[in-house]
Amino acid sequence: MGRGGVGAVGFPYIRVYFFGGGGCFLGGCLADILEILDLGGDVGQVRVSVIGEDGGRELAPAADFPYPLTDEEIHEICWLLDGGYALSPFGEARGRADRVEAGLRDLGRLMLEGIFRSGSEAAGLLERVVAGNEGGAGGAFRLAVVSERLEFLGLPWELLNGPEVGYLARRAESVARLFAGWGELPEFAAGGLDDTQFNVLMVCPAGGAGGIAGEALGAMESLAGEVSLEGLRPASVDTLEAHLSERAGYYHLIHFDGMDGGGDGISLSGDWARVARAVARAGIP
Repeated sequence: MGRGGVGAVGFPYIRVYFFGGGGCFLGGCLADILEILDLGGDVGQVRVSVIGEDGGRELAPAADFPYPLTDEEIHEICWLLDGGYALSPFGEARGRADRVEAGLRDLGRLMLEGIFRSGSEAAGLLERVVAGNEGGAGGAFRLAVVSERLEFLGLPWELLNGPEVGYLARRAESVARLFAGWGELPEFAAGGLDDTQFNVLMVCPAGGAGGIAGEALGAMESLAGEVSLEGLRPASVDTLEAHLSERAGYYHLIHFDGMDGGGDGISLSGDWARVARAVARAGIP
């Protein structure tokens, strides 16, 4: 994978935890935490540390870490992960998918080398937490990636790998992405939601609704009780804000699918604050 400029977030299925600082943030320090802290896109550096069970922190010096993907590579990964390949996994698509998968393995190796092999201190911290995990599949440490940039959090950190450690995520008890720049959470407008019907709003880019809606409807048919599924058109922040203001207290769930795959629609990397406020005001749990 190349080391190009910053592109839009392209990876679906990201679990992001919000925290306000402090030493132990993943449900208490019951294991060492191996933390990768992004120092900002303008700096292009990361800092590795280990937070011990007592809350103490060992720091390695900052290391250069330019964003490792080009916009073209992000587009290809999104095609593989976010439904493009699944809709037509035949012929030339198979070879294309193999190339993207090989690129992802190489990306994970390059990311690990760039972060942990740039200095003896970072390498030593990695070796220490991995040594504590020898003989087991996980449980001795947790991996946490901390940043104010969603494109940084969206990198496939689960694929960090090297010849000595294998895939780091397999050794860790858990992998968490932590968003450090939220500030105050928007006020949540709690209301009495309908308890006789489960109402879902689906937001997906133009052209992707057919297959996604079919899968969603198939899943809902297996549920007991009444379920309503609606789609937002067009899938823009302005439309979402207007729609939710008119239907406050109605939806139980809002589902975003493939919104940062390079097509038209909401950019969760750039519009997340507006989206969060609209969802909170609408009282969606």
